[in-house]
Amino acid sequence: ADAMQAMMSSMDPGPDIHNLFSTIPVPTTSTSPSPPIPHDYCCKPFSFKIRMTFTDTNTTTGPEKESYCQAELLPFHIDIDLLPHQQRQYSKLRNIMISQQRIDTMLH
Repeated sequence: ADAMQAMMSSMDPGPDIHNLFSTIPVPTTSTSPSPPIPHDYCCKPFSFKIRMTFTDTNTTTGPEKESYCQAELLPFHIDIDLLPHQQRQYSKLRNIMISQQRIDTMLH
């Protein structure tokens, strides 16, 4: 949970968090700022359509009016290309999250 909080609050959570998810150890000391690490996107650009219907029903004579909104996500296609290192990172993240959930459950 701490790792996820750090990732949510900062674009670069630090070498300790990187080492948890990385297959290559991240050096802990650096004399100069390191160049940005290239990011491999696993999801290609896609688009989708949503059909929304808004309905106002006025079944009462007073000021009360009920409104409904229905949203329908129309079929679309997503291409996901995982590289081997991304699959390893995903597996590590999944296992860490499951372990953290077990620890959190034992603490309560």
